Amino acid sequence: MAHHNLPYVSVVIVSFNTATLLYNCLTALFEACATLALEVIVVDNASCDGSAEMVRAAFPQVQLVVNQENLGFGAANNQAISIALGQYVLLLNSDTIIWPGAIEQMLRELEDTPALAAVGPRLIGGDGKWQRSAFRFPTPVVLLLEQFNLARFTPVVRRRRRKHSSGSSFSVDWLIGACLLVRRSALATLGAFDTRFFMYGEDIDLCYRLRSAGWDIRLVPDATIMHLGGMSTRRNRLRMAIQATASMYLFYNKHYTRRDLLLAALIFRGTAVIKSLRDLGRWIWLTLHDRNPEQRSILLNNLRIWFGIIALRPPLLESMPKQAPSSAVQSAGSTSAVWLEDVSELRLTRARGARDEVNPL
Repeated sequence: MAHHNLPYVSVVIVSFNTATLLYNCLTALFEACATLALEVIVVDNASCDGSAEMVRAAFPQVQLVVNQENLGFGAANNQAISIALGQYVLLLNSDTIIWPGAIEQMLRELEDTPALAAVGPRLIGGDGKWQRSAFRFPTPVVLLLEQFNLARFTPVVRRRRRKHSSGSSFSVDWLIGACLLVRRSALATLGAFDTRFFMYGEDIDLCYRLRSAGWDIRLVPDATIMHLGGMSTRRNRLRMAIQATASMYLFYNKHYTRRDLLLAALIFRGTAVIKSLRDLGRWIWLTLHDRNPEQRSILLNNLRIWFGIIALRPPLLESMPKQAPSSAVQSAGSTSAVWLEDVSELRLTRARGARDEVNPL
């Protein structure tokens, strides 16, 4: 599969204080892909739990990039993508377990469909239950349905649930970045992640740009991985909830109209007001009856989140120029050729300077 002994797939994993999960992820990855020509690049975002030391000791075949500060999810992925040599790039979360055959199944889908830019697998949680991983782009109507957890009742989501059991791949608007296999030529055409998205929203933005340029994105139900979900963000729910809202404002500011941005702000704030009143009522009732201190603590944390979202103001930045949906798909063949020609130069660059950054002493 690989050309000139080059890796066919570059696996990119960004880790932040997930040493145990990362160990399990890498172990499963190498066991599941023993016959596949791949390289694995781990970017550690200034973890303090020994993640980098674990990778050096247990997985010497992994290329390790250690950041002195947390640069954010998108920026860390871009670091690895810039030195990756594979024809395909697998963006993988550290809280995932790859099942045998999953990557090969996704590769076959990409190889059989030249107009396909990215694919993702079916996700299951640690409890064995199906996880939703494919979504529609968050227009104001979709955003409103998602905020009140009503999207699952729409005909579109119901049809996708049925398609998950059909075994056939199907087109989607966007896939979450827990496990996303991307054609390198598509990234070369459009660029990788927008680093203004520190965390959350970068996968929506990437898929939106791919779709706008004429590429297809598909979910492959026959490929399955386990995704534990949110393990590096659970320790600070307030900060992450506000970050997710800010990222959605950034997405709206970049791709939608000012009117849509104001509608999104109204939806987020209105939803937060309603949920804060609900949780405040519950907290008052439990406090008056001196019941369930643990639940009261959870409700107080929820109230901090709702108040933080209410206080968050949408950005008033200039809109980014939108990608022209013209020649991205047509240039896939020529860009793949460029990949082969550029690999030797990339190798020389890595040998000269990047080796000091990768696998630091």
